[in-house]
Amino acid sequence: MSFTVVDVAASNPYPVIVGDDAVAVLADDEFVRIRNRMVLIIHNPDVRDQAERVASHIAGRARRVTTWQVPSGEAAKNAQVAVDAWTHLAEAGFDRGGLIIAVGGGATTDAAGFVAATWMRGVDIVHVPTTTAGMVDAAIGGKTAIDIPAGKNLVGAFHDPRAVICDLNFLAGLPEVEFRSGLAEVLKCGFIGATSILAGAEADPKSLYERPKDAFLAAINIKANVVAMDARENSLSIGRELLNYGHTFGHALETLSGYTVRHGEAVAIGMVFAAEVSHRLGRCSADFVERHRRVISSVGLPIVHRDIAFDDALAVMARDKKVRDGKLRMILLAGPGDAFAATDIDRSILLSAFDATRG
Repeated sequence: MSFTVVDVAASNPYPVIVGDDAVAVLADDEFVRIRNRMVLIIHNPDVRDQAERVASHIAGRARRVTTWQVPSGEAAKNAQVAVDAWTHLAEAGFDRGGLIIAVGGGATTDAAGFVAATWMRGVDIVHVPTTTAGMVDAAIGGKTAIDIPAGKNLVGAFHDPRAVICDLNFLAGLPEVEFRSGLAEVLKCGFIGATSILAGAEADPKSLYERPKDAFLAAINIKANVVAMDARENSLSIGRELLNYGHTFGHALETLSGYTVRHGEAVAIGMVFAAEVSHRLGRCSADFVERHRRVISSVGLPIVHRDIAFDDALAVMARDKKVRDGKLRMILLAGPGDAFAATDIDRSILLSAFDATRG
């Protein structure tokens, strides 16, 4: 067993453990105390085998191990799913000394994290992400959320995990379309500061598929550093909002598609949209916009949107969590790692960027 540990210096520090067979760390109490605890493993139907592997590593040490299945994808991030999980916890007699282990993609860890944050005002959780986006983004940082019809992630809480375990072997059975979608979050980290990711993708786009560990670690380190500086998005400057690059328009695409557009696909288009806005504000070069298009498309991700109306997208973006005093606020880049916030952007600029990213 070989793994790398990235420490996240959040308000409640925790390790992110990355490597082949990393889930084996659950076999002892070095990183997470299992012995004599009640454990609930929350998973989606696509990762039953991975959930069983997690259970096998804690068998005989936990006081009791049960499982709870949530729907796949964004359907897990539903208020009724949370109610059902709380009911299960109550019926199982799950107390504040218990531990939840979330096994699945970002939607599963978001939903399970929200349940952990709210059950008895907070119980311990360990995330075992099984997707690209889950490993480099969703499971790290302590954000938990569910969706409502008005938008994505509008209801949630901050709740730091006890550990995040990124077992790279769990990616082996992931459909290629899901792996590719998650690469948008990896590339996002490249644009906001981990330029080695961009250089690697430009030199050999296949490397992100065939040898992902180094790019994953670079992305995880970026997120860990940003979270350490602004764990609860309290910074008066950009702070943790930096991690939202490409997400303002991306979340609108997801919402308007009824979540048929995958998160990473939406973020990929959202980053191109953000670059187009920055260019129209006179802050970044046309070459930097083209670099977005070239790098993102080189790994098979989309760079244009279809079948949505501008006014509908604008209405959803107006409900974005970064909105201040009723004014749209976007995180943009003047160049790699050179971020700025733009507020109250003229409608004509947004419309022009929208048209430039229309397929």
